[in-house]
Amino acid sequence: MAELWEKYTQYKSTQIAASTLARDYAKIARHVKKLPYSLDNPVEVRDWLLKKYSSELVRRTLVQINACCNWSVKSGLISHNPFLGMHKDIKRVKRNSDASAAATLTHSFHRRRARLYYQCF
Repeated sequence: MAELWEKYTQYKSTQIAASTLARDYAKIARHVKKLPYSLDNPVEVRDWLLKKYSSELVRRTLVQINACCNWSVKSGLISHNPFLGMHKDIKRVKRNSDASAAATLTHSFHRRRARLYYQCF
């Protein structure tokens, strides 16, 4: 797996920003190197990642591993992609952003203020 990732990263290095390569691809390379399982055990890879990292980080990692395997199939390095669509099983965590919470608070504040104003007349 680490060898495929290395080749994929070399291929992508001419197509992405150096900062993306250094930040995102290097992070995934570290995760891939730590994997105790091979390409033949995609479910074990996913489960191991989920035990170690947040679901969002695992989802992003699986997206990139999937892309790596797609490229590897097209390049004739492997016969099929064992990670095909696996990232879709991991749901994105939706968070209430501070801006969203502030907008809700502001809206309710103005609504209440308008109600109080009209009660005076």
